[in-house]
This record gives sequence, structure tokens and C-alpha cells, in this order.
Amino acid sequence: MANLQDYVIWRGDLSFAERPLTELDNLVLCQLSYIDMSSVFPHGEVIALRDVVQALLDRGGIRTLVADGEEKHDEYEEFARAAAASRRFGSLLMTNYEDILDPQQQIQFSAVTFRISRDTAFIAFRGTDDSLVGWKEDFNMAFLPVIPSQADAADYVTKLGEGFPGKLLLMGHSKGG
Repeated sequence: MANLQDYVIWRGDLSFAERPLTELDNLVLCQLSYIDMSSVFPHGEVIALRDVVQALLDRGGIRTLVADGEEKHDEYEEFARAAAASRRFGSLLMTNYEDILDPQQQIQFSAVTFRISRDTAFIAFRGTDDSLVGWKEDFNMAFLPVIPSQADAADYVTKLGEGFPGKLLLMGHSKGG
């Protein structure tokens, strides 16, 4: 059965100029947001995906922020390597990586921006990770009008939108959506 990695390998030779962003590309970028990039992504930096993945591999491997056993970890690492090696995803510039986990304020928030073109940016919001804080936020969404991560997401988009001349695409899975 085909999976996202198969898609990356199949369509990875085409740039976004040659084949515009698709729903599967959206999913690829959202999946990449589940990789813990905090150790290699200094605040405010702009880094190509291939450089982020290589830096993580140099530091011991790809770590994800979802409940994963060794098998899932290996799958994510293979997926990240394939994306980084592809023409389509590898050269994508990433910026504004944020990763907040604050048990006191009950916040589990993460987002990263991918520059698809000069005038299009894709913001991927990570959904619930495997932290207790993340799950508590999910429950809080049932009875609070706004949870702190939603306010953080609004602030994130507002800050990016103020200085960006083109269109922002907002995507995410689960709570990130």
C-alpha cells in the first residue's frame, strides 16, 4: 500500500513551479511539523528542509513528538530523509519554528512556516503530541471558548501576515487544524 513517502519519491523530482501545491503536499508538510526541530532551529533563522534534516541526523537522528515506538521512529526518519533528498521539498525554506510546551499554562503549541514561493507561505500547525499537556488541551477545547494554543496560533499568523506580501496557507491536523 502506498504512503506519503512513496508520494515524496514519486513526485519529488518536480518543483512547486512545475506542479503546484496539492493536497498530498499539504499532508507532507503537516507531517514534517511533527519532527522535533528545536535543537537545530535557532529563533528567527531561515533554513532549508534538507539542512534541518541533515543537522538532526548529525545530532543522532530524527525525533518525533508523537507516541512512537522504534518502528514509528524509523518510518519518520526514512520519510524525513526522502523529503530532504527530493527536489520538491528539500530546498523549501523553513522559518519561524516555534515549539512551546508549558504545563503550568496548559500550552502545547508548535508551528513552522515553509516558503513555497516568493509570494506563498505554508504554515503547518502541529496537532496534539503525546504529552499530557497536549491531551489536557484537547479536553479543554470541549468547554473553553479559546485555549492558549489557539491564541498563540492567532498571534503567530498575525505576526507573519504583517510582513508577508503574499498569501499564507494555514494547515494542520487534529488540534493543529
